[in-house]
Amino acid sequence: MATVTKRQRVLLIVNELAKHGGSQWRPLYKFIEESGVSVGQTFLSGLYDEISVLRGTSAKRSTFISRLRTLTNRSGIRSVDLFLQLHGASQHVWFYDGKVDTAVLRDEILAENLPDRLRLVYNTSCYGNSHSSHLIQAGFETAIGSSKVNANAAVEYPVFCMQWAAGQTIKTLLPLADNPTARAAQDLTATAMGFGNVNSRKIIKGRSTLKISTAP
Repeated sequence: MATVTKRQRVLLIVNELAKHGGSQWRPLYKFIEESGVSVGQTFLSGLYDEISVLRGTSAKRSTFISRLRTLTNRSGIRSVDLFLQLHGASQHVWFYDGKVDTAVLRDEILAENLPDRLRLVYNTSCYGNSHSSHLIQAGFETAIGSSKVNANAAVEYPVFCMQWAAGQTIKTLLPLADNPTARAAQDLTATAMGFGNVNSRKIIKGRSTLKISTAP
């Protein structure tokens, strides 16, 4: 199996929650935004040539496409991973500048005619599984997303990063990160807080044997 070294892989974190969340939840979303970046950097900064971050006002749709273009075309880079941390609905996500159908996003990525270097999408946006097929059609090999509203990122995300850093395959690490007992507790809490359609269960589409060292 072909491999990629640290110097040959980059990670893009796209992170925007505060603008499009309800005002009553803004402090919570700001905290989740900060954690989304800091946790990824803590566990993975030594394992990628670069962790590129689009957060807040930088997390615009056009900027995302432009950053993908820059990273995939960088000399020496063979794989680009994406952590998508946005508000989501069925087949839609919200960048800073608004809502977009993931089919449209797919078409915009395809229009860039990027090198074959897109690899993993770990999507903690709500309804992430409904985005996965479009993202794979856009060129990513593997996509992970939640069944419905996602409420367990606080417990899942650090474990995911830790196990990914340790070299586990997606199919091995996901049951550890998306632990059913912890997930159920988080989902019950979110439901009690007033969130509807909560189901944080993660679903893998595409290549489940992917590791951090696997070439696309």
